[in-house]
Amino acid sequence: MAGPSALEREIRRSLVDTPSHTTTPSDGEFIASMARRLAQLEQQLLARCKEIVEKDEKIKVLEERVAVLEASRRPSPPSSRQARELEEKCLVLQKRQQEMERFLADYGMIWVGEESDDEDDGDEDGAYQGEVFGSAMWRPAASVCQSALTIDFNKIVKHIEELNALAGEDEARISHTVNGARLKFPDPVPLVLYQNGFIMFSGPFRPYRDSLSERFMQDIMDGYFPSELQDRYPDGVPISVTDKREVVFRDRRHETGFPGSGRVLGGEPRPSHLVDDCTSSSCEERGSKQEETSEPPGGTVPVDRFLNRLPKSVVRNGKVIDIRSEIAQQLQRRPGSGVVTVLDTPAIQAIREGHASDKDLTTLRVKSEAGDQTYIVKLKFCDTIGDLRRYIDSHRSGNTQRYCIRTAFPNKVYEDETATLEQCGLTPNATLHLSQL
Repeated sequence: MAGPSALEREIRRSLVDTPSHTTTPSDGEFIASMARRLAQLEQQLLARCKEIVEKDEKIKVLEERVAVLEASRRPSPPSSRQARELEEKCLVLQKRQQEMERFLADYGMIWVGEESDDEDDGDEDGAYQGEVFGSAMWRPAASVCQSALTIDFNKIVKHIEELNALAGEDEARISHTVNGARLKFPDPVPLVLYQNGFIMFSGPFRPYRDSLSERFMQDIMDGYFPSELQDRYPDGVPISVTDKREVVFRDRRHETGFPGSGRVLGGEPRPSHLVDDCTSSSCEERGSKQEETSEPPGGTVPVDRFLNRLPKSVVRNGKVIDIRSEIAQQLQRRPGSGVVTVLDTPAIQAIREGHASDKDLTTLRVKSEAGDQTYIVKLKFCDTIGDLRRYIDSHRSGNTQRYCIRTAFPNKVYEDETATLEQCGLTPNATLHLSQL
């Protein structure tokens, strides 16, 4: 027979500790004591269960952290989506690389990449590439053109004829108008070839040594439509070429040299070492060997057509200004008809004698009322407007009309004859105009 359980022993012990007036517990007291103990045990059991649940949750959280830590330590394989994106990107890069290699192969070049430090450490692949390609290996720095482009005019004219045939030079195209549509032949692009450059459309002149011009000519000599015109004419356009390979075009926009012969101020009239003497026999011999021109193709625009493009009159500050008549008068005036007179002043005499320098001198260009005569006056900074007027009057003895001295920019009249040229801001040089009062 099994002994009493722990619960029964605890109950009996509690019954033994009861007061002495009760020697034997009754059934009711025994049941009440057992109920009280059961309630205490149930509370302890609930507390233990709650503690177990909390520990289980902590264990679960710790297990998740351990799993994350282990996953971060070992390389995880990419997901299917990432793998697919990487494959597509790899295919695009491979296709692009193949296109670049084919493009370079058309020009006889091979792309081998850039040199790295690893190749200097005895890399077998680098040694193998050096053995295979040798001196034929392309280098970006070595691909720069060291010499000017050699222009083959015969090849250019031949390839332009072939390109015109592909562009449909003799084929009419549909041109939409306001009332419908009509057939129209494409307008060719005018191209004039000179010995030192070319002119496309209406200019400007483009020398062959220019990088864009060199690329333009290289495309044509390679048999391709110029990339410069592809955006403007995506379907191609005929090119009307004018061959002037024996003519040298002189671009006057970049001419900064003195057109005449150089002379030293004062002393013997000998050529100056600062200015080229273009009237020498060497220049004449150089100019006689080849034909030169500075006129753009097509000639100049007639005066009547140019004036018709201008507005007949404009309104400015409430006044009607006849634009055409004013410009027509300026155009009809022959160039070089104006007279330039250098006035003899003490400053000029001091320079000729070698007693003065140009440091404190100002040069004034004074134009007459009609603009047909220009006075060159060299004065000191301390000279006044009155001194300038006296020098001008000394050379206008036959003209007694009253006038004022003014500048165009800024529009100012100098009436104070006691003001010095330095105070008026007319140093170290200025252009003045005489206006009739």
